[in-house]
Amino acid sequence: MLGPGTSATEINRWGAAIASAGVTQASVRMLDQEIVTGYRVTAAAPSRPEVTLGKLAAAGFEGFVTDKDGRGPQISLGLFQVRANAERLRTRLREQGYAATILPDREVRKTPWLEVQVSAKELRGAKAALATKIPGASPEWRECRRGAAGRE
Repeated sequence: MLGPGTSATEINRWGAAIASAGVTQASVRMLDQEIVTGYRVTAAAPSRPEVTLGKLAAAGFEGFVTDKDGRGPQISLGLFQVRANAERLRTRLREQGYAATILPDREVRKTPWLEVQVSAKELRGAKAALATKIPGASPEWRECRRGAAGRE
């Protein structure tokens, strides 16, 4: 299995790039993959979170109380796409005496993978062909085996 790709078009380009290495392309499969979509900075919500929210506001921080994913009440202080930005906010909070945590936001998405049939020798050739023909492509290669009753 070769992937995950961003689209079936990308996966098909990879398939064309490795075809010269003797690879037999079986199919494009859509698999569930957990993806980090952002980084949430949170602080514990005490029994009276409105008091803590007031103190945070006075210190220049904005937030709101949430119970995301059943973790119990938390004060959400920011959501970032880049982890480094979340870490900067956490550092600023800690400098003001607030304990803060960074929690990754995740979701499950269908992502395309290319299922191929290849020997160990052909695999080396396929990896080399892909690197040569599509520089910058860095897919994951997963081994999959067929059992007596089909896929394992």
